[in-house]
Amino acid sequence: QAAQLKQTYDDMNDICTYAKSKQIEVFTVAFDITAATAITAMRNCASSPAHYFDARDRQGLADAFKAIALSLQNVRITQ
Repeated sequence: QAAQLKQTYDDMNDICTYAKSKQIEVFTVAFDITAATAITAMRNCASSPAHYFDARDRQGLADAFKAIALSLQNVRITQ
């Protein structure tokens, strides 16, 4: 099981790294996660510390998605 978990984290890291290399803004929301390895993986996947949210309960989850929605309202498409 440890090898499978490591592979999952490696796959997640590869996907996040690829997305960010393509200038895709990556938000992550950890919901009711207490495992330090999982929290670190989610934090590292996000485009920046401001793109990572640690939601401990339903209100925290709602607040995280509200913050993400507000940040997307300020997106500007450029060429």
